[in-house]
Amino acid sequence: MFGTTNTLNGAQWVKAFTEALQTGQPEWWDSQTKKFRKENLVLVTNGPRMVLVLPREMLGEFQPSESK
Repeated sequence: MFGTTNTLNGAQWVKAFTEALQTGQPEWWDSQTKKFRKENLVLVTNGPRMVLVLPREMLGEFQPSESK
């Protein structure tokens, strides 16, 4: 549920889903701690069809490193 009773088209649904993950503190299962967590998540995109959903503390592992 994304807070609307109206029928959503594809773009509206994606926007509502994205906002719910980033700001709605969704509850999710952490397989490492074997416990549920409730916090906002970060979406990392790598093109129009690839999205990685991560807890904030894992973001550094997936950001490109600077070349020297």
